[in-house]
Amino acid sequence: MPIDPGQIRVERVIIHDVPRSRDPWLSDIESQLDQELRTFIEEKLKRSIVRRGLAVTVIAAHPGDTPRCLADYFADPSNHFVPVSHRLARELSSAESRVNASEGLLAVVATQIGELPGLGIVKLEKEEGVNFRLERVNGLNTVNLEMLRTLMFTNRTEVYKIGHFAPGENETSGLQGHVADLQAEGVSKRGVAEYWIGSFLGCDYVGDPPVQTRNFFKVLMEFIDKQVDDEQRKVDYTVAAQATMRNNNDTFRPMEVASTYLHGEDRQRFHDFLSEREINPTSVIRRDTSLIDTMLRQMTLGLDTGIKLSGPAEAIRDHVRQETDADGNSIYIVDGDVQTVRPT
Repeated sequence: MPIDPGQIRVERVIIHDVPRSRDPWLSDIESQLDQELRTFIEEKLKRSIVRRGLAVTVIAAHPGDTPRCLADYFADPSNHFVPVSHRLARELSSAESRVNASEGLLAVVATQIGELPGLGIVKLEKEEGVNFRLERVNGLNTVNLEMLRTLMFTNRTEVYKIGHFAPGENETSGLQGHVADLQAEGVSKRGVAEYWIGSFLGCDYVGDPPVQTRNFFKVLMEFIDKQVDDEQRKVDYTVAAQATMRNNNDTFRPMEVASTYLHGEDRQRFHDFLSEREINPTSVIRRDTSLIDTMLRQMTLGLDTGIKLSGPAEAIRDHVRQETDADGNSIYIVDGDVQTVRPT
């Protein structure tokens, strides 16, 4: 069962500084939280997963340390929280040293999702003017409440990248999670920085993008063909759907894509239709149209007389019009001169 972000509750937080010019500056103990900060962090995690989250699976055989960190943490969350956070900070530092990533802070967040433990891994982009410092408490370094408030509540510090993970509900289901890259310009502009999802977290996207894209498009076409009665609207919807699926965005959400052209009365019906076909209307799908390239450019109108009109979708929209005669029967008028006649 997928993680329900609405159930995420923050339990513990520890902050580390991960600069580019030196080794990470580590906290020795977790930071103290008041209820305001706890609620703020919870809402950040929930909102980021709902708006930008991409489902991922953890690659157990990945050469990096993060998959092992997650396995160790979930084996004993109480005792492994701080040492695992130290390993994650060093792993992030190593991953970022190989790319042109800006330096920042790493927040490791122990969470609870219903009965399951969870772990959030959050990169905070530390803007100029924020003077990060650690306080000594009983000889141990930590980020005190005042510093934590400055980091979380100032406009000069942004939450930029997130990973959140939880164990599966049985021993064979493995770790499940979501990642989000808030530096992307809009939910559908880009996926997630490769160094974050791959080199650092050791994850891969859930599902096969070409198959997921094709399955969504086939369900959309089925809805238009079977659930939309108006004939001209069928054509308009099909042309709009094809054009929308051909854009350059790396990801899309099923309902957001369809809502740009479906009429109001059809939107809720399509939402329900997606759910019936076991497609999450608000999930994020990585766009890969390699299996439907031809379907995105051609259209066929099948008439009850047995005649079929086929051609580029835009040409059919612009040169085939539907009218109704006095008896209520549809008449299709095709603009243009006959250039070729051949058997098929």
